[in-house]
Amino acid sequence: VQMIEALEAVVERIPEEQRYRDQLAAARRAAGMLVRAVRTEPDAEPARACLTFTVVPARRTDWQPGDWIRADPPLPAMAVERDGDSLCVAGLPWGRSTRLILRSGLPGEDGMALRQDTPVTIAVPNRTARIAFDTRSFILPRGQEARISVATVNINTLSLRVLRVTERNLVTLRRNWTPGEAIEQWSAENIAEEMGRVVWEGRVEIPRFEANRTQRTAIPLPDALRGFGPGAFVLVARQGDGGSGGGERAAAALPIIATDLGLVAWRGADGIAVQVRGLGDARPRTGVRVALMARNNDVLAEALTDATGLARFGAALLRGRAGLAPAAVHAEAGDDLAALSLEAASFDLSDRGATGRPHPGPLDAFVWLDRGIYRPGETVNIAALLRDGGGTPADLPVRLRIKRPNGQIFAEAVPARAGGASLHWPVRLSANAQFGVWTIEALTDPDAPPIGSAQFRVDAFVPARLDVQVGTLPPQLIPGRAFAAPITTRFLYGAPGAGLSGTAELRLRPDPEPFEAWRGWRFGVATETFEPDLQNFEIPEADADGRSTLSILLPQAPDTTRPLRAEVSVSIAEPGGREIRARFAVPVRARGNLVAVRPAFSDDAINEGTEAAFDIAAINPEGAAIASTLRVRLVRERPNWRIVVRGSIARYETVWRDEPVDAQDIRVTPQQPTRFARTLPFGRYRLEVAEANGLGITSIRFRSGWAGVESTEVPDRVDIAADRRAYAPGDRARIRIQPPFGGTASVAVLTDRLVSLREIAL
Repeated sequence: VQMIEALEAVVERIPEEQRYRDQLAAARRAAGMLVRAVRTEPDAEPARACLTFTVVPARRTDWQPGDWIRADPPLPAMAVERDGDSLCVAGLPWGRSTRLILRSGLPGEDGMALRQDTPVTIAVPNRTARIAFDTRSFILPRGQEARISVATVNINTLSLRVLRVTERNLVTLRRNWTPGEAIEQWSAENIAEEMGRVVWEGRVEIPRFEANRTQRTAIPLPDALRGFGPGAFVLVARQGDGGSGGGERAAAALPIIATDLGLVAWRGADGIAVQVRGLGDARPRTGVRVALMARNNDVLAEALTDATGLARFGAALLRGRAGLAPAAVHAEAGDDLAALSLEAASFDLSDRGATGRPHPGPLDAFVWLDRGIYRPGETVNIAALLRDGGGTPADLPVRLRIKRPNGQIFAEAVPARAGGASLHWPVRLSANAQFGVWTIEALTDPDAPPIGSAQFRVDAFVPARLDVQVGTLPPQLIPGRAFAAPITTRFLYGAPGAGLSGTAELRLRPDPEPFEAWRGWRFGVATETFEPDLQNFEIPEADADGRSTLSILLPQAPDTTRPLRAEVSVSIAEPGGREIRARFAVPVRARGNLVAVRPAFSDDAINEGTEAAFDIAAINPEGAAIASTLRVRLVRERPNWRIVVRGSIARYETVWRDEPVDAQDIRVTPQQPTRFARTLPFGRYRLEVAEANGLGITSIRFRSGWAGVESTEVPDRVDIAADRRAYAPGDRARIRIQPPFGGTASVAVLTDRLVSLREIAL
């Protein structure tokens, strides 16, 4: 390995020397495939180790890495996957050494392989001690039990401190911290020294401590959050004595605002309106003191909320610059305090395709056209509405300006006004108008930015001159065999498209209904995703009659358990370069058999206590039922959570773990499907049916009991399910609540009114 690495370094520095490249190739051929390095990832859950080699493992998809690596002794939870050019083994035990055996023949690139069985001993250390808060829970509604959920790893004792930040330091705190983001440890120490003081210290024992496991604990917070007047608090947690993780002592910090005041601010041309409502009952709060704070921590103005909970600040207060610019609003009612930043992003739905128009200034012009694309010589009808900041018509002259795609001014005018401050300006384009995107601007001052704009496109419309037809196709596309699709091209005026060529694009997609006789049946693994690459093929020139043949060859079947179809787009170019398209789809048949499963219920859910039944069959690639021995496995999926850190922000991630329920071998015949049925309690389940001596497999995920949510995103949210989908008046409903830890829950039953409210022990 060291010799190969030395030669690689030489080739990297002197790439033009052929003799060094030859020496490197000869060394690789002589040694075969060798393990270059092992990288352990103990903080992953489950722990894993990645192996790199002197030769990249084969990038083709006709082999599975898990078939070439085994543990001695075997590990039931071990999984092998490819990560780039490395092979990663997940499920290794923490704090122990594991012996892996790499089987001889493990394939590599350039026809190389592992020459002999290679043992590799991997020592996975204990996980690093870690403390993580859910950073979204920075507001605690007052009047409720103050609890914070914390996740710990290799920590059995937490040392806690509560720091209080006074009201006047909230602006300074927000400069170094944004709600929803983690606060750095050094910032927490700085808070204690410069912006706040320690009001409480204590210790918490983590119950049922387990080494190297992520444990979630609900920490009750002290009354210090209520008894020290208005302000914000920072909870600092440090690793206490007895943690089993190595390295530095773990620490984390979470800012907390305990309040019953909910703030909403609206900003307009006439100033800012702030409304204060109660978080507990959503009612407006009257007589709350609201302060407008500047960046330099000065109080710009104060106001009291009226009967509707509103406090207003004039537009003149918003014109400050630098240190006098408005930064936040603070609301104070007795010993209750809330703060709202005016510099953070407002409520935004742009990630859901609803961005809205920007907030208008003192004047706003809405400009629109009768259509968005025109040909040279046509008339563009331009219309506009002029409004002031309050939305009323503004009686001011407006200049409309049209710019060509190169930025030159084509025309401008001040159209006559119509009713309601509307404008209409028809403009005729010249016969040789420039192709491209033109811009219309509405101006009140020629030297100021426009108060409204719109765009349109000028293009030449040339009708299609070709007709592309796809002839009779073979019934299916089989990997490894040539597939011929006849293509006929003719000009619309009758002449054949002789000498024309083109290209074809092929993309494989899962086929939910691959066989007409098996509609409603499921094929393949339910959780599998399939995203193949786009493949391109050349279409040769057409003969004198405009006929050509598209030849498609898939070298091998894709690595997927689901039936596929090939969607092909054919493009033939006109003599002027314009492409005319035709599309067709054809099923792709794999070489192996398929497993078909049909649930005897709908919506992937059954009533609790009723029978979950499935029809099971085996079919060949042509869609005909066959006899086969199948392995049926029924598992229950239970949620667990782990802490992941993305961009220095800690978040929970749901992990589903399998709990075996039943397993057996069944024999299916071509005459009729085999029925598999079980009566199951509440829960989420997965049925897997696989060929005993083949590669066909199908799985279905379903639920017993009708769940309100499919998965719990964070461990402090419970999974709720009803035993039936619907009830008649007078029926008894059985509700199942699955909490992550024991405690007391408040359960409210609602229709159009509150039916009942009670507390239950979980």
